[in-house]
Amino acid sequence: NSSPIGTTFKVYRLNGANRRIFGAPGTSGITDITRHSRGALIKRPGPLSFNPDGSLWLTQQQDSKSSTDAGLFFMAAPLTDTAFTDVTTQRYRNSVVSPSGMDISRDGHIYISQNGIGVVKISVR
Repeated sequence: NSSPIGTTFKVYRLNGANRRIFGAPGTSGITDITRHSRGALIKRPGPLSFNPDGSLWLTQQQDSKSSTDAGLFFMAAPLTDTAFTDVTTQRYRNSVVSPSGMDISRDGHIYISQNGIGVVKISVR
């Protein structure tokens, strides 16, 4: 109840986290990066993973009750970017409804496990 994050799910970039005590979001070194390229909030951030090239991938979990579609987002420079690029397709939305884990291989594929459903393989090249 007293969490500075509140009840909204967020993704934060922490700079210098290994050198000082964490503060509240918005303080020096803590940046909210929960938006995508169209300026909209990523409502239900799910599993995320770093590509071997240093880029960051993030899923959005589907929630029918709140009309939230599944989503896939990409951030080329996670040390400086402030928003993800939305790379979601309708085919992705139809296939990945319950992401529970994600990994990226050196051969350019994302593997997204789905809670009790299976694994989806996506080419990122």
